[in-house]
Amino acid sequence: MNIIERFKNVNSQTVWDLMDQLSMEDDIFSVRPYQLTPLLEDDTYVYIHDMNMVIVYIDRHIQGQSVLADEELFNNESPLYFTEREHWISPIYKLQLANHGIRQVLRKLGMKEPSIYGVCLTNVSIINKADMLEIWNWLDVTMIDEVHVKNDLKVSENYDTFGGSLFKSYMSHRYFASWKLDAKYDHVVENAPITQMKELEVNEQEEININVPDAGNLKGVQIIKPVRNPSQSIERLIGLENIKRRLSELKIFTQYNNLLCSLGAKPHHISLHSVFYGNPGTGKSTVGRLFASLLLEAGMLSKGHVVFVNGRQAFVGRLFGDEESAVESIISLAEGGVLFIDEAYTLNGNHSDDPGKLVLPMLMQVMADERRRDLAIIIAGYEKPLQNLLALNPGLDSRFAQTNRYHFPDYIPQELFQIAMERINEYGYTITEEAKEKLMTMITDDYKHRDPDTFGNGRYVMNCMEDIFFHHGNRCMKENIDNLEGLHNIELSDILPVQQKKESLMIKTKREIGFRT
Repeated sequence: MNIIERFKNVNSQTVWDLMDQLSMEDDIFSVRPYQLTPLLEDDTYVYIHDMNMVIVYIDRHIQGQSVLADEELFNNESPLYFTEREHWISPIYKLQLANHGIRQVLRKLGMKEPSIYGVCLTNVSIINKADMLEIWNWLDVTMIDEVHVKNDLKVSENYDTFGGSLFKSYMSHRYFASWKLDAKYDHVVENAPITQMKELEVNEQEEININVPDAGNLKGVQIIKPVRNPSQSIERLIGLENIKRRLSELKIFTQYNNLLCSLGAKPHHISLHSVFYGNPGTGKSTVGRLFASLLLEAGMLSKGHVVFVNGRQAFVGRLFGDEESAVESIISLAEGGVLFIDEAYTLNGNHSDDPGKLVLPMLMQVMADERRRDLAIIIAGYEKPLQNLLALNPGLDSRFAQTNRYHFPDYIPQELFQIAMERINEYGYTITEEAKEKLMTMITDDYKHRDPDTFGNGRYVMNCMEDIFFHHGNRCMKENIDNLEGLHNIELSDILPVQQKKESLMIKTKREIGFRT
């Protein structure tokens, strides 16, 4: 009898004995995973035997409550269970997400999909259990209510078994899953599939809490923790299509490497050291942070944090010899993550005895050290000075593979306008059509007259929007607007002062450098 049939035959008294028994059987893999899916974080157990998988989820609430179960969508929201005083997301829905996500990942890995069965244990009493049995059976789930919940259960975690290998493959690649149920695995109401399901909202900018050392008294050094769901954040970046494609390729190749490992084959060594070319405000620092988080998610780095270094300032000290100590300290900080060196060419001073020239050979030595694969070094800055630096130092140039050289182009006016609109949406504002047209015209004119070295790209947009918000806020107070609709509506009169200020500054600048107007 396989484990699915064994779970179908248990009740509230015998289920705990079965779970402990399974953990003692050599050919069955059992584990209590952390965050099996975005909604299954705790109180979850997984059992695998041959091609049979059972997910057991414990839904904890106040003992003795009476609950109304509902697997139906309402206003496109997740199905909810109700008591008189509270409600929560259907545990069956959570199990369905896990079922779907696991199948989706294994399918993309080219692995055979197991038969997946769900078991939900809850300490409450479900009032309409008889009415829900047909739906639960259709979804391959057993619901056992009025269970006295245990705190500890035995698990084996024997990853050498087939089940352990299968589960490890899923956990290593679960970012493949979209966490959106398709029609094939959807919920059922009156035996008819619900075809539309709201995608789970996840905060892709949520930081991952890792232990990173403090920068201490090092000047020009900033440490930033990794974030969750970096792939989603990268996809949402405006423009940068070539960079998105390269990062996607890097991630896919990393997944290929992981698959080789899971099958006992030798993986390829991938150089992570990279060059980011681009003008200010083109997204180099933003992508650097997400790059580190992406490598953490793919298992290429152990921490995924970023140590941002502002060129020369962090490495070159007051006393001769400080450089070696500074490099060692900064490399130590960056182990497990990314060392991001902005304006790296400032280390190569004009004087032959410039202490910055000592730093580059030290960094080259670190990049050449095969034992230091848990580290990626990124040098970033203007394209021409970086190219000149690499041309002058063939040893440094050879440390960066051509495929790891990323060019960040200036944003075009349409992309700058899109950034502005995202800023407006971020604060919940609306904008009139005439104000929108004026904003696009202003951005286009500024782009045409820009100095590429100082324009600022994304930073330019952020500065413009802060000015617009400032004038909008002042106008609202002067007009005594006190309703949210008015306070959140950008009008043409909020854009005009910003444009006039720019035109005035342009005229002044032309006069100062000798032009007649």
